[in-house]
Amino acid sequence: MSHPPIPPVLASIIARITAAVPARARVTFLDLLLGAAVTKGGHVTDAILAGGLSRGWSTYYWFLEQGRWSWLRLWAALLEVLTMLFQPPVWYAVIDDSVVERVSSEAPGSLTHHNHTAKPNRPKFLR
Repeated sequence: MSHPPIPPVLASIIARITAAVPARARVTFLDLLLGAAVTKGGHVTDAILAGGLSRGWSTYYWFLEQGRWSWLRLWAALLEVLTMLFQPPVWYAVIDDSVVERVSSEAPGSLTHHNHTAKPNRPKFLR
C-alpha cells in the first residue's frame, strides 16, 4: 500500500513547530500534534489514540503536565510559520477572555464568575 508524499510546505511547518520543543520531547510532541490534526473532537485522549499510541499514556500525561517546554517558544514558532506563509502589511490579534480575563468593573460582561482554570495565583472567583 502506497502512501501519498507529504507536501514540502506541510513538512516545513511541522519541522518549525516541532523544533520549538526540546529534542528529548519532540517525538511525544509530534505524536500529539499529528494526532490532534487528524481528530475532529480536539481532546487530548482522541489525539493520543489517533497518533497510534507509540508510547504509554503516562508519557503523554507527563509531557503535558510536567514537561519542560515553553508555550512562548511554541507560539513564537507558530508566528514564524504564519509570517512564512502570509505577509500582510498589518497583523491584527484578537485575544478573548479565555486567555486574558476581564477584571475591570467597567468592562462589559465582567460579571462575577468561577475561575475554572484554578490557577494558584488567581482568585477562585473573578469580577
